[in-house]
Amino acid sequence: MISGLMERLFAVLDTNGSYKVDFGEFLAGVHLLCKGTEDDKLSFAFRFCDQNEDGLVDREELSKMVMMLEDTYNGRHRSLHNANLFCDVVFSSEKQNLDHKLQYDDFCHYVLMHPLICKFFKLDSEPSPSLLQP
Repeated sequence: MISGLMERLFAVLDTNGSYKVDFGEFLAGVHLLCKGTEDDKLSFAFRFCDQNEDGLVDREELSKMVMMLEDTYNGRHRSLHNANLFCDVVFSSEKQNLDHKLQYDDFCHYVLMHPLICKFFKLDSEPSPSLLQP
């Protein structure tokens, strides 16, 4: 059985919608994560998180991404709790609009604070460990 994380990664890498990741798509994804600029990686993370492809990231989408990363790196025992903690911080901000959806710039600001997101997407920024303290 394929994990949710790998399923989502597959969907983002399949840029032509063929339901297959061909060698070129695979190489483009690997190159982006290994050699891409910070902006390229943030854009990739945004596409990964924006599951309904509406150009915004809502709480459910962000929570799913954090839970997938928590499951992969830390196990399932605290993934929901940690995802909720992070989303509470992100979506309690006065800066968020009434629909509680993140535009690209706000998404980038917050994901750079999450250590697992930075690790998975190979982001160079310094995550904020205090953001996720229980």
